[in-house]
Amino acid sequence: MSPARRSVAGVVLIVMLATLAQRWTTARATDAEPAEITVKTGEWFYDPGELKLSPSSAVTVTLRHGGSEMTPHDIVFELDDGRRVASARITGGESDSVGFMTPAMSGSYVFYCSVDDHRSRGMEGRLVIDAAADDTPSPGTTATEDVPTATATMTAPPTHTLSTEDLVAYLPRVLRDPSPIPTASPTASNTPAPSLTPAPSTLTARPPATATNTPARPTTFPGPYPAP
Repeated sequence: MSPARRSVAGVVLIVMLATLAQRWTTARATDAEPAEITVKTGEWFYDPGELKLSPSSAVTVTLRHGGSEMTPHDIVFELDDGRRVASARITGGESDSVGFMTPAMSGSYVFYCSVDDHRSRGMEGRLVIDAAADDTPSPGTTATEDVPTATATMTAPPTHTLSTEDLVAYLPRVLRDPSPIPTASPTASNTPAPSLTPAPSTLTARPPATATNTPARPTTFPGPYPAP
């Protein structure tokens, strides 16, 4: 076989292998359960405003309108190769779902509301395709991390057995030395005693008694007395 034919055969083999790999990836993504994502909308927002998904994976996006019943909204995804996927226009209290395959190439794609000037009012978001998005929690879920729980261990203090010698050594001095215990003598206080102030007298002096010229009672009776 000539070198030219070998080169052509190699190129054909590479193309065939690439095609088989792409078909296998697409079939694997189709067999897998589609990811389900809920996007809330209103005036004038999407929540969440960014979606992260893995390449070539099936996804179902449900749009829930929680805003005014007089203002319709939708969601439009602009994907690879000119693909365009859109939901129905819904009003407050309604919802609609749309399913599609995510792009095979990693990158950032846009989604927006196509009603009137809603996109210019801020109703626009990003669809991020990343091979590492498998480890990213889906919107509306909370990633939890196993945190080791610290367990407090209470250790009892060591116990000691006292011998007779130890007990004697710890006896109070008063038991080992019968000498009288000195007592504290009272100390004179330098604080002066409070002075006593006599209370003002309220008694009124009685005037002295004056002598009266009262005639003395006679001891004899005047007049003649009959003879005995």
